[in-house]
Amino acid sequence: HASIMTTPQQRNLISAAGFIGLVAAAKDPVETYVKASQALSLGLGAWGVIAAQFLLVPDFFMDENFDQPRPTNHARLICRVAGLGLFTAIAALKELKDTGNIKKAVKIFAIANSAAIFLGPQSAEREMKGHCTKKHIIPHIALGLNGLALAATLL
Repeated sequence: HASIMTTPQQRNLISAAGFIGLVAAAKDPVETYVKASQALSLGLGAWGVIAAQFLLVPDFFMDENFDQPRPTNHARLICRVAGLGLFTAIAALKELKDTGNIKKAVKIFAIANSAAIFLGPQSAEREMKGHCTKKHIIPHIALGLNGLALAATLL
């Protein structure tokens, strides 16, 4: 039996759905079905899981997502720095949200999440040329759902 979403193209298609969230950077939320604070909380939660793995268990992250030997210690260093950067962004966006600037936080997050889709899982699929594991679908789904939730705030 064939597994679903196992090719790089299929995984990229899943996360590409999240690019619709970019519209939330240009329009204010209507919030009929999904509140901006809910979409942002979901997204920052997903980012937090990724950031924690980058910062605290980079070897686990690399081993779970890529099937080639781990690169030098530079990859671990870059992972940890990226995790710290993500936690900093999460804190800044949460502060904006908590101080009444939810619209600004959503706009920034909409751009940043779309960039994360392109530079993160999609870039890995392009650059690693078949060395992403089936588990690498998880960041595609997480970041794609973030974008869909942002777009849903516009309905």
